[in-house]
Amino acid sequence: MRTTPRMLKKSRESMVMDESVTRSGYEQLRKTSSTPLLVQVPTMLGTPHVRMALSQSERRRTVEELIWGELRKHGLMQYVEVLQKEEIDAESFFTLNDHDLKNMGIVSAAHRTAILNIKNHLISIS
Repeated sequence: MRTTPRMLKKSRESMVMDESVTRSGYEQLRKTSSTPLLVQVPTMLGTPHVRMALSQSERRRTVEELIWGELRKHGLMQYVEVLQKEEIDAESFFTLNDHDLKNMGIVSAAHRTAILNIKNHLISIS
């Protein structure tokens, strides 16, 4: 049974990071087929040559505002509240798949596809 995004967020909050993992060990983890895809939350906003110096919480909040803005821009504003009610934040948004969106009650295949296209677009510009 798949963990819902709300449960994912709660389980992430209780995780303890092992700082002893080396960069090469981390790269090896990323390459193993049994390891889930590690998605990096987009952190660059604005022009591609200018990085904003923001704290992690400010950056996450800014990325969330970008996500909600993109949904509104594409006429999907009704799903902003659905995703927020499910406690989808910037980090968990980028892990969503079609099955997750169905479980949240988004029944329109076209709307699910549009949300996933927005997710993929935001990942591609990060």
